[in-house]
Amino acid sequence: MKPKIQKLLTDMIDNFDYRVVVKPDNCLIRAQKEIGIRMANSRVLNLFGWINPRNHNLPDFNPNKYVIYEREFMSKEGFERASREFKLVFEKIPELNYIFKLKEEHVEFNASLSKNDIEEIYEFVKTNYNVPIRDFQRRTR
Repeated sequence: MKPKIQKLLTDMIDNFDYRVVVKPDNCLIRAQKEIGIRMANSRVLNLFGWINPRNHNLPDFNPNKYVIYEREFMSKEGFERASREFKLVFEKIPELNYIFKLKEEHVEFNASLSKNDIEEIYEFVKTNYNVPIRDFQRRTR
């Protein structure tokens, strides 16, 4: 795997793992400071969910693209907002272009990635993203 792709994936994983102290050079932290935590995290989490193999068995999973505009479920205004947010996130986190290509209504893998590269990405995420589910139940003594 190319080091720049591994760094991006590590930054994504570290950012979404509440047990990790995120390093200041994390590209997501830089973007959060510029465009806000909610927008940066929500759109990057959409992309991370798409490349996370644990989600590949969901009925709406499409291995070829992450669809931004779901015509059946989104209003035109909702799509326009999501599209603006994705454009801004890709602008503020140019590292995303190592893996992804933003199109008008969807995101797909960067054409420079081979099938083997994509499989390596899936395997890296599967191996390194093991966040336990938080337990919010009250415990009795």
